[in-house]
Amino acid sequence: VSCYLISGALGHTQWWLPDITHTAINIPSSYIFRIGMLPSSRALAVTWWLTCSMIDRLRPSAPTGTILGLGVTASCCLIVSSSVLEADGVSWTVHVVCATSFFILTWIAQLLTTLSLRQAYARDHTCLSSGSIKAKTSLTVIVFVLLLVDAFSGLLAAHSKFPLGNVCEWTMTILIISYNLTYIGDFGNRLTASALFAKPSAAKRLVDSSIAI
Repeated sequence: VSCYLISGALGHTQWWLPDITHTAINIPSSYIFRIGMLPSSRALAVTWWLTCSMIDRLRPSAPTGTILGLGVTASCCLIVSSSVLEADGVSWTVHVVCATSFFILTWIAQLLTTLSLRQAYARDHTCLSSGSIKAKTSLTVIVFVLLLVDAFSGLLAAHSKFPLGNVCEWTMTILIISYNLTYIGDFGNRLTASALFAKPSAAKRLVDSSIAI
């Protein structure tokens, strides 16, 4: 948002509606974007670790290793996609592949997370709130629809000046953040919190083994 406001105020991009990438190409927006991207990506990776630790307690048979791998890979893609943004030239192939991979991998991880938590909730309604389950389910469905719309937005661009792809990109970003915010209630749940930090989970063991290697 800061990059959007600065790039718009300086005339680097139009107010309605640039894609996220172009708001972060020119100085000083590029500095802010890069400074913020590393801790943000790290925070996403840590959130995935906490999430998988929680799921591992609530539903031991869930594919937490896959979820964690997808989530962390998506976070790394975000770092790479931002590192190639330069005012004098952008490596568009690398950026587009990594940025697209971030959205797709994140959605797959969130889908698996939602399915796992729904199954855990079906077995024990006290482990999570119904509001959390409904929010995660709704957000996962909406992001999936936006991914499909974004995939076909390029075909519509030739017939309309409406920045449909940019709208999808901004909206998906907001919804991914919103999905992560639903964990606030989950991690604050007494039963979930006690399960989360009870003992090393499979997800934690996967991270520890990766670090050791």
